[in-house]
Amino acid sequence: MTSARFYLGAALGFAACTSQRYEARPIEARELASTFAARRLEDPDLAPFARPAPSAGGTSTTLHWDSVALTRVALASRPELALARAQIEQARAAIVSAGARPNPTLIVDPEIVPGAAEPWILGWVLNIPLELGGQRDLRVRAAEENLGAEQFRLPLAAWSIRVDVHRALTELAAARAEITDLEQRRALEEQRLALQRTRFAAGEIDRLLLGHAEQGMALAEAQQADARTRESGALSALAEALGLPRVALETAIIEAEAWSLPAPPDDGSARELALANRLDLRASLAEYAATEAGLRLEIARQYPDVRVAPGWSYDQGDHKLSLGLSIELPFFERNEGPIAEAEARRTAAAARFEALQASALGAVESARVAYADALERRQSRAHSEELARAEEGRIAQALGAGAVNRLVLVETQLARLARSRERAAAEADAARALVRLEDALQSPFPAGAPEPFQEDSP
Repeated sequence: MTSARFYLGAALGFAACTSQRYEARPIEARELASTFAARRLEDPDLAPFARPAPSAGGTSTTLHWDSVALTRVALASRPELALARAQIEQARAAIVSAGARPNPTLIVDPEIVPGAAEPWILGWVLNIPLELGGQRDLRVRAAEENLGAEQFRLPLAAWSIRVDVHRALTELAAARAEITDLEQRRALEEQRLALQRTRFAAGEIDRLLLGHAEQGMALAEAQQADARTRESGALSALAEALGLPRVALETAIIEAEAWSLPAPPDDGSARELALANRLDLRASLAEYAATEAGLRLEIARQYPDVRVAPGWSYDQGDHKLSLGLSIELPFFERNEGPIAEAEARRTAAAARFEALQASALGAVESARVAYADALERRQSRAHSEELARAEEGRIAQALGAGAVNRLVLVETQLARLARSRERAAAEADAARALVRLEDALQSPFPAGAPEPFQEDSP
């Protein structure tokens, strides 16, 4: 009786000492929303990412934001990285669970024989499970392989954030370049309209030609308004990419960096870059390794476990020792179902990798060709702009010599500005195609460009 009480008390006391307590962490949705609305680029945890711009008279506290700084802001502000880290920690905790040994079971079964001189029959049995076939090691191996696959979530999330920021910055730069060109066009349209009104007042042209000039002025104003709308939309998209409210960018100085458009890679180089750098392909390979580890575990589970059950009893004055042994007899089921499921998961993982790789290589080739075509269009538009500038120079010389009037020069400048806008639009298309190519490669292009993300990033 005393022995049984001792073991039972020891087991309950040990469990009480090692148990963990629940800690409540409620989510306050309104508080989180208020915190988001109050976020600004000037916040102490974000401002260090900016590039201070010294003024002509000394230092300035004005913060300028380029693509690298804004990408760092997005990595610090958006919750995807925190989610990825939490999922990695969950997979890491699963390794601890996989490595846990099954607890023994203490069975206490007192009996009483009424009327006997020694009525008590007291005893206990300690049921100790023994896993065979290296199941514990295989469980740990499967959990480790799963952790290896989950660890790709962090760089994949960071890369997705980078692409979002660069895509939004590309659209913002394109809208601002268009606004600049349209401001010049509007100024020229104003000059042409003034000249045509003077000629109309003098009776040199009819109302139809004056109407054409008025329509050109109205079209320039409408296009300028459309460009400002696109700029506003690009700022909203950038705020979303940064994980900040739109108001956080209202007064920020965001630098429209000059686009660097390197020569496109050839087919072989692009394929090699994709195979070496695409994180999703590496993650898919890690998932396949996890399914293989899972299959090995299920195969090991076809061998039954053994349970050893040593015991002691006090039977009406006699002390007895026992040693029980139990084993499941695999007559009807030998884990065939779970093994088949694990084999199917491995086959599916292999098929997913093959499909993903084919899709990735197809996306890389499509993006490479699109980028190369965009660069050719940009070169063609640049050549047209050069010809228009040369024509503008000749007309300016003719105006100086009195061979043409001012209206001819203004119309030539408008034609040159149209070619300039076409070149700028082609350049923006090439920049968009470059972002698409980098996303297909899941790597900056050309390789070796500085990146803001590291394992210890915020």
